[in-house]
Amino acid sequence: MLSSGVVASRQTRKRSDPTPGQRVRAARLRANLTQEDLAARAGKHVNTIAHLEDDSTPTRLTARGWQTVQDVARALRTSAEALGYRLRRRVQPNTLTAEQREVIEDILGLSKADFAALREMLRTIEEKRRKGNP
Repeated sequence: MLSSGVVASRQTRKRSDPTPGQRVRAARLRANLTQEDLAARAGKHVNTIAHLEDDSTPTRLTARGWQTVQDVARALRTSAEALGYRLRRRVQPNTLTAEQREVIEDILGLSKADFAALREMLRTIEEKRRKGNP
């Protein structure tokens, strides 16, 4: 995938995991804040908080959207990642090595089942990295 943007991990989460919006709301309630309080702390409009909490914010966000999520996370004394968001690096095709291009071509050629298995392996690696395990 050579696109860029911020992606809420609800695309890759298990069905039993809370959505990013549910995580924002839970963190806000744990901090004993109203939506208005959180909006003021984050320097955002209350509608922004409402949109984040009801998951009506698109999963692909602009850089400005990523900044908004970071501001809200900071106001909640947590990280955007802990709320279920992650930033995807912008990849310029002309900066890829031959080996990276070959891997991308291999991935594009996978069956749906093999692709799903690969995604699950990558999620496991990401989860270990997040927990501090090598």
